Amino acid sequence: MNEHAWEWAESLGHWALAWTLVVVAVGAWIRLGRPSRASLRYGGWLLATFAGLVLAPLVVWLGPWVSWHDAVALVRRPANLAASPVGRFTSWFEGVPAMAIEGRDGAALAPTASSTWILPPQIPKPVAAVRPRAEGGRWPELALLIWGAGALVFAVRLGRDAIRVRALLAAATGDVPAELAGELEPARVDLGLRRRVRVGVHPEIQAPMCVGLLRPTLLWPTAAHCPMTSSQRRLSLVHELAHLKHGDDWVALLAEIWRCLAWFYLPIHFLLDRLRREREYCCDDVASSRSEGPEGYARWLLDLAPVRVKPPALASSLLGGADLAVRVRRLLDRDSRPASPLTCRQVMMLGGVGLVLLGVSGSVRLVGFVAHAIEAEPADALLPEIEPKALAIKLETAWKDYEAGLLEVEFDEERDSDPFAESRGQERKSVDIKFPGRFQYGSDGRLWRTEFDSMMPNSGARQLVPDRWVTGFDGERHYHWNVRANEVTWGESNPSALALEPRALFWPSRKNLIELLNDATTKVSQKTVDGVRCYLLEKTTRNPSGEWRTEYAISPRRSHLAVEMAYYRNGHRYALHRLQDLRQAERGLWIPSRILSESWSVFDDGSRSLMSRRSMRIVRYEPAKAIARDDFTLTVPFNVTVKDLTDGSAWTTDPWWPEVRELLRDRFAWSPRDLSPLRQLVSHCDGKVEGQPVPPIEASLWINSGPVDWGQLRGKVALIDFSSVGGRHEKAAAIRALGELYKGAGLRVISVLDSKDDPDAARQYVKELRLTHPVAVDLPRAAGFGATMQAFGMKYDSSVFLVDHLGKVRQVKEPGGLIGPLVQMLRDAGSKDVLVASLDPPQLVRDEELDAIGRAFQDWIKQADDGGSLAGTIVDMEGRPIQGAEVRVHAEARILMHPGSFFVIPGRTTHLAVTGDSGMFLLPNLCKGNYSLRISAPGFATIERKTLIESTLGEVVIDAVMGQADAISGQVMDQQGKPIADVDVTISERRIARKDGTQTNYNDTLEMKTTDAKGAFRFNKLPEGDYTLTLKSMGFSQVVRKNVPAGANNLELTLERVRP
Repeated sequence: MNEHAWEWAESLGHWALAWTLVVVAVGAWIRLGRPSRASLRYGGWLLATFAGLVLAPLVVWLGPWVSWHDAVALVRRPANLAASPVGRFTSWFEGVPAMAIEGRDGAALAPTASSTWILPPQIPKPVAAVRPRAEGGRWPELALLIWGAGALVFAVRLGRDAIRVRALLAAATGDVPAELAGELEPARVDLGLRRRVRVGVHPEIQAPMCVGLLRPTLLWPTAAHCPMTSSQRRLSLVHELAHLKHGDDWVALLAEIWRCLAWFYLPIHFLLDRLRREREYCCDDVASSRSEGPEGYARWLLDLAPVRVKPPALASSLLGGADLAVRVRRLLDRDSRPASPLTCRQVMMLGGVGLVLLGVSGSVRLVGFVAHAIEAEPADALLPEIEPKALAIKLETAWKDYEAGLLEVEFDEERDSDPFAESRGQERKSVDIKFPGRFQYGSDGRLWRTEFDSMMPNSGARQLVPDRWVTGFDGERHYHWNVRANEVTWGESNPSALALEPRALFWPSRKNLIELLNDATTKVSQKTVDGVRCYLLEKTTRNPSGEWRTEYAISPRRSHLAVEMAYYRNGHRYALHRLQDLRQAERGLWIPSRILSESWSVFDDGSRSLMSRRSMRIVRYEPAKAIARDDFTLTVPFNVTVKDLTDGSAWTTDPWWPEVRELLRDRFAWSPRDLSPLRQLVSHCDGKVEGQPVPPIEASLWINSGPVDWGQLRGKVALIDFSSVGGRHEKAAAIRALGELYKGAGLRVISVLDSKDDPDAARQYVKELRLTHPVAVDLPRAAGFGATMQAFGMKYDSSVFLVDHLGKVRQVKEPGGLIGPLVQMLRDAGSKDVLVASLDPPQLVRDEELDAIGRAFQDWIKQADDGGSLAGTIVDMEGRPIQGAEVRVHAEARILMHPGSFFVIPGRTTHLAVTGDSGMFLLPNLCKGNYSLRISAPGFATIERKTLIESTLGEVVIDAVMGQADAISGQVMDQQGKPIADVDVTISERRIARKDGTQTNYNDTLEMKTTDAKGAFRFNKLPEGDYTLTLKSMGFSQVVRKNVPAGANNLELTLERVRP
């Protein structure tokens, strides 16, 4: 049997054992406690019957601790038996963590960190007497077939009973005796039964019965088949209505369905029989309590004894469920009331056997009613030897447990702001900048989303800028929202997010780890890390730059986590990734509380310089967290640049964009083709393939076609694209556009993906980018690139090659050199009038298109719904309202011309409001769209703002604080304090800083003044912001003063004379 078959068999055994213990416990309570009320016994058997429904998902979720064959091994080894029985129970309520038993790995039983080893320390090896598992076999399929056949048999029997019920209802008549009809309603009210009950007379039944679920019907026999006195009729009526009061009709249906599913569990048949008896006992007690005495009701039951007709399982009847003699005996003699078919000795024996089995197998993680009486093997005990490929299989199995869930991490990072300073001859530095951050990752196993919020050094400087982004996959396409750049990209995700998922944090560089395990030169030994014994994987390579060593420490007792990863150069460590303070999370999975990741620069003299250090704290990890599908969807806000790599288009999400896009598509067949990402493509190879016959493409998977036959392509020109590997989707969209452009001229495009790409990911990649040309996933090799890349002699994984019509390979030797040789090859192959495409970035919207948009925009504004408004309050720095401030707004549409470059189409109407005594203003009757605001008041710097009224309209509130004056003035003097006249003072480079750390820069020159005889200058009516002042004068050195705020007056600026 294979691994999964054993897991299912073990889980099934644990489930049956746990259910049996519940049944035994209920039987013991009824036997020893002897509850007098039949309703209590009925409730107990009801609990025992349906306990299996609750235990099934519980056992599957918790999972078996050890397998049955490991339990057998423990029994066979008396030295280990002391550590196995009752001591395996743990107490969650007392805070004792569950123990991680690695029975499936063939390793010894591993305790928690709080446990201690109590066996003799001289035992060096773990349990080895484990029964080997046979590989293969078809017994799981056979078992499933047997279960299905049994379930079908019981389902047919249930369906037969349902047909019998329908036949009984069909044969019933509405000719109800008046006495019965008159007694029905008082009896229903007396029992407190809210359900309405119909009555029908059946000509063939010999005793009353109740059938139906949603519309229960009381079937009554005719007087000829079952004569009754008035008292007997009343007692029978109460008995049947009591069944409805207790919901026995629904219980009977659910019980029979449960029998169909769990028919193989033999006690289920006993439980359902017992359930039918106890529900009759309950109804007998209700009917007897409403008679003059139990003797009269018992006598009525004896009168029915000759009747031998068995009612359907879905019907409740006065004759169903229990032996009439037993029912009469329990009514007349309270001391003879049946409690359980099991004797006290049988109950005690079954309970003892169950507890022993439970303790030996360690199969139930229930509330700890038994403490850690005996401890297991220590975490640093030796591990069994293992082959690298077997460990690789175990790792891939472990990774599946960490695919889904929610992870939240906070971190502190230290970084060298300029790690390449020494290469430029500058002084070597270590980390000199620190910043915090956080991220959250969520996945359901297929869809995923990552949100990242931190800071980052700005272009090598020590200044920090926000680094915020959201990226993920919503089931249809990948997306990345760069919040700082205000840009959304459809068709790709941020590669950095792949390093933030749990599997990447707990097993860094997973693909390299698998390659390491599949490498014959990898050494496997053992090492203790933080008190936990691990497998140590080591691989050493040598090249002209030195000796390079990779180390991974894998802990099989801690969910096979890679507790430590390190890289060395010439014996000096230059990278470290370590999991710290391991603990158990949900479902018994081990996770770290903290993660440390460091990297160093290692120099030729052996010295090191710390480049970065990230200390992460796991705030929350819920591997079983259910995440709604909508939470993976990205809703793009307004005024964000969108790049859609599926068709190469780009735009900004202006509120008027839907109308603009419709106009462009209808009148101008928008969007333009963008081939500019192909400008940097070259053939990164050793050059040996130039002019040689094209090597075959060896692939592990072909998408969109079968294997490419170069003989069939003779006479055609081909482009082999390796440039889109590694997630470079922008180039892939351009490659697709190039293929569509030159397809008619005889060009054929073939893309080759990385051999490390997952097949499902490759198919999603092709589907998402709507690629129609052949796509191959390269055939993996033991080391390095895949087979096809090695055949082309590639040095880097981003390359492109051309194949002429004779089947010879031609390299692209310089950036921007793709189109010329391609066009010439197409012409040599016989194509005429082949145009030379441009690789320059296109203007997304041309001038004639802008004219059409501008004219249409004015009409849209006039016709649009004007239910929006702008309102707010204008105050000064002290919070006092400013009266008489003018607020001017006009609508505008933003059209993306180039990435980062917009064309603004303004509306022709300007709306004006003036603040009153309270500083408040209101601008009503505005339509959707972006609006440009200009707020001015005498003596204050003008404020310029952008705001938005969304398509839903409504009121938008804008409050503004006018804190700067509208002038900058000062005096220019020489070093002796004498004023300098005729100095040119230029004001430029206005900068507006915001509270979130972002800023807007205006780099144009605003105005120039010349100082008067006193050296004075003054700039008036300035908008808000910080400015740059530049002072120039003949005979003096130039002075530049930055970050001068509007409102800065009486500045004193000094110029130094230039010596001749």
